[in-house]
Amino acid sequence: MGELKKLVEEGKVKYVGLSEVCASTIRRAHAVHPIIAVQNEWSLWSRDLEDEIIPTCRSSNNNRFSLKFDDYI
Repeated sequence: MGELKKLVEEGKVKYVGLSEVCASTIRRAHAVHPIIAVQNEWSLWSRDLEDEIIPTCRSSNNNRFSLKFDDYI
């Protein structure tokens, strides 16, 4: 995250997003630099993100969070 933060500060990257992460990783990364997007699997067989991921994103200080859910069939 430190290197991604530097890239944002240098203007080489506009936003930082994460893919396939758990809630604790989102919190740790967001403490270093605001996370704008989170992409995780969401299906009838994988609904655990409803318990932790979504509440973590909603409770963050960043109101610009974007959630992308990949539906795996």
